[in-house]
Amino acid sequence: MIHPGQRRLARVQVVNWGTLHGHHDLSVARKGFLITGNSGSGKSTLIDAISAVLVPGNQLRFNAAAQEATNSGRNFVTYIRGAWRREAGADTDGLVASYLRTGATWSGIALTYRADTDDPPITLVKLMHLGRGQNAAADVSHLHLILEHELDLTDFASFMTRGIDTRAIRKRWPAATVSPAYGPFARSFRSRLGISTEGAQRLLHRTLSAKSLGSLDQLFRDYMLDTPNIFAMAERAVNQFHDLQAAHRVVVDARRQVEMLAPLVDLADTRRRGLQSLRDTDEENAHLGAVHAAMTLSLLHGELTERHALTPLLEAGASEATAAADRARQETLDLTVKLEGVGGGRLATLHAQRDAELKTLARVRARRDQIAEAVSAWDGTVPETAEEFARLRGQLEDQLRQATTAHEDRLVTATRSPNSAAPHRRCAPS
Repeated sequence: MIHPGQRRLARVQVVNWGTLHGHHDLSVARKGFLITGNSGSGKSTLIDAISAVLVPGNQLRFNAAAQEATNSGRNFVTYIRGAWRREAGADTDGLVASYLRTGATWSGIALTYRADTDDPPITLVKLMHLGRGQNAAADVSHLHLILEHELDLTDFASFMTRGIDTRAIRKRWPAATVSPAYGPFARSFRSRLGISTEGAQRLLHRTLSAKSLGSLDQLFRDYMLDTPNIFAMAERAVNQFHDLQAAHRVVVDARRQVEMLAPLVDLADTRRRGLQSLRDTDEENAHLGAVHAAMTLSLLHGELTERHALTPLLEAGASEATAAADRARQETLDLTVKLEGVGGGRLATLHAQRDAELKTLARVRARRDQIAEAVSAWDGTVPETAEEFARLRGQLEDQLRQATTAHEDRLVTATRSPNSAAPHRRCAPS
């Protein structure tokens, strides 16, 4: 016996899975199995059914036996609908899939594992449902079951007519482990089948078809060997280096910002002082008229006070002046009366003397003007006092004597000169 006590895949059932329309039941030998067939006969479809049960949906790669591409065009929707070819669409320019099942339909996969002992078999079931007109991956309903006995997958048909009737299924198989989510279902069957980790599930999925293996080294590194701790340490070192580099970059940027912004502090302070001075000036200008008016009013009040203080003095002076004028007028009248009493001859004499004096004054002024005109010829000035007149007169006499002497000297010189004799004799007749 090979690995006594180990549960191995013994039976595979599918219902409405891809081109395998209806119910299909396949027995698997304990020593292993080999699937052969022509292209398109359903080999990858059957392997994908096994992978759909044993591999998490986020890591599932359908048609892995045929190609390495992650997106092979196959997914749960195409398998449930039974896509079997692609052809040109009537309303679109691209290709559209042709489905075997277009209305509401359900699909199911059952994997039965048996041991070579008296232990009961374990059956893993995956049920799926799509309603009419639903063709998105999010529209697919899933339900996972683990049963410790064998059953036919067609037993679930009555619970799938209007979607998955989870409550009725739980009631029909109360001992079964039922879970809509894949995570609890996978943890449960791993413990029952002796699969240690989720990595073993990925390894099983990878080895279902040896055709897609690139190299055994890559297979061991990716699926069989644990990742060395040094990789995590290297990754942490790289992350820390990136963090340190980012921190250094932040510090450098901060220092540059400080260097660039440092002058702005003084500029901001200068601007603040300038704005404050401008505001003060504006405020002073706004109140300058009022201040000027207040100061002018204060000065006027002061002058008015002084004028009020001088008013009594001026009034007293005015009164005294008026009284003096009245006294002078009275004295004048009295003098006039006295003069008239003395006689008109004396008054006439005084008038004559005044007229004579006025004439004399006129002659003196005329003579003074003549003197001023004469004196101005040699930039002189008219004397104002007797002393100045005497001084001017002495200067004129000195100049007259000097001029006479110079004239006589010139005559004597001309008479003695031989060249001047003839002209003097010729001028004699005239």
